[in-house]
Amino acid sequence: MRRLSIACLCLLLMAAWSCSKKAKKANEERAADVQSNATPEVKTTPKEPSDEEEKVKGPVENVNPPTDAPLKDKSPAFSLDALPATIATVDGVAVNAEAFRASISRYVRPGLKIPESRMKKVKSRLLDRLIDDTLISNLAKSQGVKLSDEVLAKEYEDYTARFKTEDHYANYLKHSKLTPELVKEQILVRVSLETILKNRGELSVTKEEAKKFFDDHPNLYQQRETVHAAHILIKVSKDAEKAEQEAAEKRIQEIHAELKKGGDFSELAKKHSEGPSKSRGGDLGFFGHGQMVQEFDKVAFSLEANTISEPVRTVFGWHIIKVLEKKEGRQKGFAEVESKLLDSLKRKKLAVAKRKLLSELRKQAKIERLVDF
Repeated sequence: MRRLSIACLCLLLMAAWSCSKKAKKANEERAADVQSNATPEVKTTPKEPSDEEEKVKGPVENVNPPTDAPLKDKSPAFSLDALPATIATVDGVAVNAEAFRASISRYVRPGLKIPESRMKKVKSRLLDRLIDDTLISNLAKSQGVKLSDEVLAKEYEDYTARFKTEDHYANYLKHSKLTPELVKEQILVRVSLETILKNRGELSVTKEEAKKFFDDHPNLYQQRETVHAAHILIKVSKDAEKAEQEAAEKRIQEIHAELKKGGDFSELAKKHSEGPSKSRGGDLGFFGHGQMVQEFDKVAFSLEANTISEPVRTVFGWHIIKVLEKKEGRQKGFAEVESKLLDSLKRKKLAVAKRKLLSELRKQAKIERLVDF
């Protein structure tokens, strides 16, 4: 029994050592060449959804209200293929299964295993979102809110302009299980909601409000010090054999000697560097304090523009750093941020007003969920 225990312990230690080594290697490869291609923007509240977030949310900001609608003629647990044509009604208007399938397919990928308890919550929330969209559409119709084809076409054009190319947009639709028609439907709901809330006077933001927010939150509008740098990296682990360590140090010293003789930094980086930025001549773009490992960060921010460092040792290996330009930290003026701040405050008001409106509509509407998750 003792021999068996010792054998098991050995196997566990070997497995742990193997996993640790693989994880360490993966982390080093990911972190070896942190890149920041542009000066980081100051974050304001609320944050506008990114493309990745849009894969879940789509053009309409979604709110997750509690499931408060009664169930009628509930069906038992089922697969998506077994869904009835109508899965809910809102004041007699059907919520169809096709829209639900499109929504759920954005969450569930082939082969992805999701615990049943979590899957039930996802399905219920997605159905709630479709019910919310129907509530808004019904209200827009009852209030006579009509949007011209020109307005919707412009909104769709603005939405697709977020993507760098048409292929990028097509790829997004494919992986998000969306179609242009579904995107346009979501845009229609969003713009209808904004029109309703504007008519109620709930989305207006004055310059005075924006200035007060700016004055009350100066820390949000500080442009921090940033550096635009390039580097040449010779990889070597701190755990490497002594001979390997010495060989790496010799290589970096030889490259440094070439630079001191007037060698072109970009060309030498393309020739010798072992980081992902090699093809760009070692260019890392702009980055702020704390984005690089401590040893790299300290040297990069201590150098003057157009100067080259001595070889620098980090956990990733040996670096030679060249600072291309520096931007000093400063406090932004109100005029610089006014436009974005007004948009940000409007989005914040939109989110609050939407939650309030949907709460009111749910209390007044007759909602029947025809499926049970």
